[in-house]
Amino acid sequence: MIHREHQGDIQIDHVHNAALRGEISERLGIDLGKKPIGMPLNLMLLMSQLRDEPSKPVN
Repeated sequence: MIHREHQGDIQIDHVHNAALRGEISERLGIDLGKKPIGMPLNLMLLMSQLRDEPSKPVN
């Protein structure tokens, strides 16, 4: 379902999506340090899965 507030949104391809995710994760890694402090193990596992999951085009 497309919400009215999202009708004018620009969609990007999987290559640009992956590049943006990589840049965001790199900057977060720098800002937060390489070792997360106090992050629960289950959240760390979910974040690893998200990072390693191949990007899929959004329809």
